[in-house]
Amino acid sequence: MTATLLFFFGSAAVFLFALWRERQPKEDGVPRWIPYTGIQFVALLAMVLAGAHLVTLWTGTPLIGRFSR
Repeated sequence: MTATLLFFFGSAAVFLFALWRERQPKEDGVPRWIPYTGIQFVALLAMVLAGAHLVTLWTGTPLIGRFSR
């Protein structure tokens, strides 16, 4: 559970850092070399997956999709 919590909060930190960098004003005519929006998407996906895993660890039953029958 510790590893999953660290992964969740690490992903949240990466998301917040990318959000901060995305909101910085950029110079006209100079492209950004790092796609911070894509980094936010990947970090958010990692947070959702880690959150689902945390729910599984806390409840003791795995999460089941709607169409898993």
